[in-house]
Amino acid sequence: MRRVLPRPHLLAVGLSAALASSVAMAQQVIADGDEQNPAAGDYRTTDPVEPGNPGGHAFLAINGGSLIPTGPVNLITEGLRAAAARAEGAGSRIELQAGSVLTSGYGAAGLSA
Repeated sequence: MRRVLPRPHLLAVGLSAALASSVAMAQQVIADGDEQNPAAGDYRTTDPVEPGNPGGHAFLAINGGSLIPTGPVNLITEGLRAAAARAEGAGSRIELQAGSVLTSGYGAAGLSA
């Protein structure tokens, strides 16, 4: 007797693929006057930091905000003047306890306050 396994539903396959890709690489996290607790994992940006647009920073704490990851993070930036982690303004802070920081780009900084 041959056993026939049910076919997976396309929705389930699509959902699992979307979840797997979102876990693999996250984008920028900004704490603007609040507290953010990003999950452990990789955070990557490739944008330059232009006046008025801080898009290239992986972790950015401003206006007294704080970023406290729930586990090890790897911060990777590839943009002009981009910092992997930047705390800007009174009371802003970022707590990193494990992981790595890798930056490339003219004027780029690993950690900036």
